[in-house]
Amino acid sequence: MGQWALNLFKNFGYKNLYFNARRDNYKDIEEKTGAKFIKPLKEIAKLCDLIIISVPISNTLEVIDKIGPYIKKKAIFSDFTSVKN
Repeated sequence: MGQWALNLFKNFGYKNLYFNARRDNYKDIEEKTGAKFIKPLKEIAKLCDLIIISVPISNTLEVIDKIGPYIKKKAIFSDFTSVKN
């Protein structure tokens, strides 16, 4: 879902930033989506007006706890949480 969203917003003309905790294929994601990889996670929260997390449901609260304190007051925060096999 995360890469799908990056492509969707790219097609609408938005500049996208993303964080991938695994850091396994960030160059490939950048090439496919035009998004820029940012680390650490709190930096994205400070920069973005819209934040969408896309993680397995078992990680949702952990990610919210990590990013929550850094989100701008007027930012929109959403998720694409799902059960993944």
